[in-house]
Amino acid sequence: MPPILRINLAAVEANARVIVDWFAAYGVEVYGVTKAALGNPRIGSAMLAGGCQGLADSRWENLRRLREAGITAPLMLIRTPALSEVEAVVRWADLSVNTEPVVLKALDQAAGKAHTRHRIILMVEAGDLREGKELAELLDLVDLCQSLPNLELAGIGCNMGCLSTSGPSATSQGILQQAVALVEGRLEKKLAIVSGGNSGLLYREGLLTLSAAVTQVRVGEALLLGKDPVEEQFLPTLRQDGFVLEAEVIEVGTKQSPEGDGAVGQTQVVSALGRQDLGAGSLVVPEDMVLLGVSSDHLVLRWMGGDGASSQRMPPRVGERVKFLPDYEALVGLMTSPFVTKTFVKA
Repeated sequence: MPPILRINLAAVEANARVIVDWFAAYGVEVYGVTKAALGNPRIGSAMLAGGCQGLADSRWENLRRLREAGITAPLMLIRTPALSEVEAVVRWADLSVNTEPVVLKALDQAAGKAHTRHRIILMVEAGDLREGKELAELLDLVDLCQSLPNLELAGIGCNMGCLSTSGPSATSQGILQQAVALVEGRLEKKLAIVSGGNSGLLYREGLLTLSAAVTQVRVGEALLLGKDPVEEQFLPTLRQDGFVLEAEVIEVGTKQSPEGDGAVGQTQVVSALGRQDLGAGSLVVPEDMVLLGVSSDHLVLRWMGGDGASSQRMPPRVGERVKFLPDYEALVGLMTSPFVTKTFVKA
């Protein structure tokens, strides 16, 4: 049988409820990020049932999937649109994050043809070094948005802890605060949206840095996996059983050390799973096993359950299934892989 990813919607909804409550104490709304779930409508609906005010994704195709499934909540594109995508973005996204003047002009033209107005969030570089413009360039983008009749400048945002390994900080939030002051000064009014970050805000010190100007956050990893992406730690009071992977054992045997040093043989367990399914991700493996390596289509574990005179446990047999917890990158791979069966479990 192929690997099975078992999805517990009750866990996703419960995590959404906790996270929404955490941010509500700061007056901040939460958009659930569905990109790791490929815009699955059932997962998106669980996020909304938990209190998320909208959904966000980096692919317009996923937003279309959500909308065509009947979801009416606001949908946000959280990757700057490609020029070749502007018509689809205007059709399926209520608002999108942007950084490039040429793209803004193309969105304006596409919105005009569609007889609609498209809402824009301008992204500010706050230290992640992924998307976002420096403060010196921001006001030119603001002026451009104001001059385009089919666009509405809804707000500004920043990203932290995605490309850079460092999480949110007082410095990064300070840059966002400066950007808010600049833009609101130019507009002579308050911004409707200040999108201040992602799951990284939920690491040990993240919420302590949250700017008072922030009105919105975009949360995916913590909501789906109960984990923060900065320190890669499971978060207390959140559930980690939203996504559980099962993979079949295809070989069990004792093998000698490859160095030929005469070491006692180790029991290895080979599972039918590989990089083609996991991408660049990794797994939390059972306590009685250690992950030795992953090739394109094999996952190799060392079974430790037999160590110690008192142990009576036996290694899994060929044909049995081993359970794992994926990290965020592995979840992306598993949800994308055509070789992994996705199934929903009852609460």
